[in-house]
Amino acid sequence: MARERVFDMIDDAVATIDASGRILDLNIAAELLLLRLTPGLPERLIGLSLADLLGGLPPADGGEIEVARTDGSGRPVELNVRTSVLRDSRGGHAGWAILARDVTALNRQRRELEQATRDALTGLHNRRHLMEELRREMAAAAADGQPLSAALLDIDHFKQVNDRYGHRAGDEVLAWFAGLLSEGFRRGDVVARYGGEEFVVVFPGATAEQARMRVETLRERVSGQEVRADGHVLRVTFSAGVAAVMPGHSPDDLLQAADEALYAAKHGGRDQTRVAGRPDPDAPHRAA
Repeated sequence: MARERVFDMIDDAVATIDASGRILDLNIAAELLLLRLTPGLPERLIGLSLADLLGGLPPADGGEIEVARTDGSGRPVELNVRTSVLRDSRGGHAGWAILARDVTALNRQRRELEQATRDALTGLHNRRHLMEELRREMAAAAADGQPLSAALLDIDHFKQVNDRYGHRAGDEVLAWFAGLLSEGFRRGDVVARYGGEEFVVVFPGATAEQARMRVETLRERVSGQEVRADGHVLRVTFSAGVAAVMPGHSPDDLLQAADEALYAAKHGGRDQTRVAGRPDPDAPHRAA
């Protein structure tokens, strides 16, 4: 009786099934979930095929999966399902223990939060999220004594793309470029659309030179590609400014330094990367 009381007090759906997928035992939460997903089931659920009700047997070695279904009213139901293999006395596969949790509301909240921090056109983080991440990363870098750099990237002559080919082509170029940014940097880097045709990449743990080399790798890749946008074939380049965080820097200070380096890259002919505080590498050396 104590076991049944505890079993039925669990809010998540818990069930055990045999190797063929038929229900051996389940708690009240599992009964309610199954009746919600498949109205009209018989009163006794023991012996029914849970595999048929949930769309297949669990993975042979157990694990965790996400299952999307609709309930009897046609509303979506998202389940997080964890399974553990059950063995018989000889160590053979006897079935599975299953724990299913309804994560529909949780996933909806996560998606809403994700949308609030993402740029609608490119799918990258937006400026607001960028500033929050930059403050957090700068604080961590200061506490650990680690370098941190940021790059401000600007698509060259982007206004001419909009004026000549239209805003739809411009939007497709932005989305294409954002895709390259997403693929081109490390998992721990922060990539965001800063506004218009400007993008920011934050490089935790990287010096200005390391950040410059990573940006240069992408710049060389972009310069050699053709872009198809709204039926037109375009060649796109970008300019970039890189800056390393300095003692006393605020996030705005760091981005301002990167912006000044970007201006130098634009003024120097575009399609290049400059580092804040460094002289023009192509400028002639003058004797003292």
